[in-house]
Amino acid sequence: MVAGPLRGGITRPADSEECNMIPVTLTVHNPLPIARPREGISAGVPLARGHLRDPAAVRVFGPDDRPLPSQARAQCLWGDGSVRWLMVHFLADLPASGNVRLRVGCDSCEAPLPALPLRVRDEITRAAVDTGALRFAIDGATFRGLEKVKLPGRGEGQWVAATLAEEQGSLQVRDAEGRLYTALCGRTRRLLVEERGPVHFSACIEGELADESGRALLDYELWIRAFAGQSIVRMLLTLRNGRASRRRVLGQWPLGLPGSVYFREAGWTVTPAQDGVAFVTLHSGGLSHYPLAQEPAMQCATAGAGEVYRGPIVAAASLVQDSSGGEHWFHRNHVNRQWRIPLSWRGWKAFVDGREIAHGDRAGGFAAVEDPRIGVAMGVRHFWQNFPKALRAVRRADGKVSLCAALWPGEFADVHEMQGGEQKTHELVVYYFRGDAGRNVPVPYNQWPETAAAMYRALNPPIVLASSQHYAASHAFDYLAAYDAAETDYELVNEGSLSATPANLLTQREFFDEYGWRNFGDVVADCEVAGRVLSHYNLEYDMGYAMLMQAARTADARPELALEWWRLAEAALRHEADIDCYHTSEDRHTDGAYCHGKHHHTEHAYEAGRSTHRAYEEDGLAGDLVWYWHDERGGGPESQHMNTRGMLTYGWMADYPPAIRAAQAMADLIVWKIEKDRFAQIGSYFRDSGHNLQILNDAWHLTGERKYLETGAVVIDRGHPDRQPWQSGFPAEGELNCWGGSIFLKEIARYIEIHEAEGWELPQRALSAILCAVEIYNRWAWDEGLSRYAHVVRRDGTHFRYDEPWWDLKILEMVAWACRWQTDAAVRKLWLSRARRNFDTACRMLTGGARKPVYHNCKCSTVTAQNGPAFLALEAMFRASPGARGRRKG
Repeated sequence: MVAGPLRGGITRPADSEECNMIPVTLTVHNPLPIARPREGISAGVPLARGHLRDPAAVRVFGPDDRPLPSQARAQCLWGDGSVRWLMVHFLADLPASGNVRLRVGCDSCEAPLPALPLRVRDEITRAAVDTGALRFAIDGATFRGLEKVKLPGRGEGQWVAATLAEEQGSLQVRDAEGRLYTALCGRTRRLLVEERGPVHFSACIEGELADESGRALLDYELWIRAFAGQSIVRMLLTLRNGRASRRRVLGQWPLGLPGSVYFREAGWTVTPAQDGVAFVTLHSGGLSHYPLAQEPAMQCATAGAGEVYRGPIVAAASLVQDSSGGEHWFHRNHVNRQWRIPLSWRGWKAFVDGREIAHGDRAGGFAAVEDPRIGVAMGVRHFWQNFPKALRAVRRADGKVSLCAALWPGEFADVHEMQGGEQKTHELVVYYFRGDAGRNVPVPYNQWPETAAAMYRALNPPIVLASSQHYAASHAFDYLAAYDAAETDYELVNEGSLSATPANLLTQREFFDEYGWRNFGDVVADCEVAGRVLSHYNLEYDMGYAMLMQAARTADARPELALEWWRLAEAALRHEADIDCYHTSEDRHTDGAYCHGKHHHTEHAYEAGRSTHRAYEEDGLAGDLVWYWHDERGGGPESQHMNTRGMLTYGWMADYPPAIRAAQAMADLIVWKIEKDRFAQIGSYFRDSGHNLQILNDAWHLTGERKYLETGAVVIDRGHPDRQPWQSGFPAEGELNCWGGSIFLKEIARYIEIHEAEGWELPQRALSAILCAVEIYNRWAWDEGLSRYAHVVRRDGTHFRYDEPWWDLKILEMVAWACRWQTDAAVRKLWLSRARRNFDTACRMLTGGARKPVYHNCKCSTVTAQNGPAFLALEAMFRASPGARGRRKG
């Protein structure tokens, strides 16, 4: 077994060094109408440079200022070895429909142990876990799932079996021909124990799903997590087809290409220990009042209306979500490789022994199997959103009833296709319980309200956010201005993304039914011909990161907006890490230049057809349309549309490793492309250089490896303004693209600030690049009458502006940022004045004078959400200290 390393570190922090950590206030939001006692909570906390060196010194304090059971670890480090992102796990009581504020900081007091501390025992290739309420083992040599699962018995110190052994293992896939592939038959690559208690356990096991002959079908990565004192296990399960997608025509990516894997079903199965009649519960996740409840926590238990069925079965019972359940559920968004929409009904249906007993639109519940003593419940987060799904109980040949979470169910009216280089991560929750719990006597089958409440809590975890002020002070988002009602026009545009009428991001998702396991999390590219075609945005310009920025800056002043931004970001960045990234090392195009890159949005103005989230279908949808910037259609993963900052930030905030791994793989691709000069996409003063540099900058933050910064220096040098045809002014042999070049400038600024933070000599080539470019902007791109910078300066020196004023924000942000290194106070004042005038002009144009939330399209939402906060923060910094410049302190 491999011990868990310090993720993304440079040097392990010294335990003896002093802690300078300023206490951080965390707000834990519980939107559910039930209280959550002793809730297990995980939260990522960014810290400024030099504030914390020893995570063991961190404590979490409750509202009464008493320490809570907690543990902490470093996720990544600053160059001096101090913690940059901290992960804390703790147990806290949460009120119903409310929030609680906690404090995280260093303290010499002893952290209290949980009432039932979590313990882990290593046995060569095995890990044995004891949460105090549950025991289980993981075998890294022959992985069957969770083995030797036990619950407390009736007597003191007694433990009883909670599950039966799965002969074929829990993780199974059955291909289109009916052949069975399991983790048990496949090769296990490694078992990594990352956290060992006393509050939280986390381990990752990686391997392949193979048939009895050892032939592999899919790869898997499984994270298994548990909290002290709890009998709930949370799992992140990634299934991946690592083959390349073999295009018939270069640049065209329809479904059905060679390299795809087809299967009938994939899922996770457990069989509870049974000694008596087995009861099955199917639950859709609804809420209703439990009239006879004596305890407040049970008065709103998830029973009644959400309980579809509870009782014995002869053969099988299931709850099947076949489509989104929305008004537009039968949408062309869901065509398969044969141009067929293989959806059978709207929403979900429940079946017991072959008979349909209920139906509905959107299920978010669970299924459970229990005998008079022991039970197991299982559910999947974002169940209906990631259709098709099924929860199923089936009586085996030996009479026992198994429970299955079918992540790709066999009830679906088609085989499931996983494209070459595609992966999907699901979050499963398994709850092991005593069905006969009672204060005085063991009453069989009586714990259904508590089971429903426990599953409702587990499938809807609390949301944790620090204060906007802390996010700004930590520099996690560079320069971040908190929500400011005085900036009325700007804030109305951001708010409009969530609540404008008649359209916003949420209504557009419904209209185009952007749901299903492959779609959920992306947004429709309604910036294309006013949303008249179905086009996938693929979260261009790192929209997921923009969502996180807005969640951070509205956390204090507008928490209702922050929670909605967070929910959007969570779905978006999980989708991006799985579907938009090309997870293969086997694609030989340009010697592998596509491998682990990110696919771009659907080709401009084309219908997506069968291309899903892979740029372009086939010419049958194209008509006469060919865009002027190239004479061919189609594309593939390339740097103009790559980004990793959102995935990394979400991974650190939410303890979500699949996003971090995708970002790391993309960074290594960028280094390889540049070192080997294979489709390197450097040398231009445009967004491809900027995106390359962003990925390299953040790979440095993740790993501390200098190779990423050294490669970044090459990107800056090759794309430097002094290598461009307009560097001496206009007329010129080429045009100056101000909006695209500003994406590059932003990352040059971040590159300089990395050197400042580390105390290194400032990179003069980078400094000259940003000052040279902004000087040219102010000389050649500014229009005094319009109070705006040009989006493009043509070869003859005339200005071009798109109809969309949001591009102004990218330019003016960099004019303000460059003021950090502009030594001439008069010039600095001029630049800041122009940036403010352009900001006000652009925001007024975006609202059109309306005093209500305004929505334009997804691209406007991305740019305004991401490119306003830094300008506002920088302007405030210079206003407070007009001479402020030079190195930024950590």
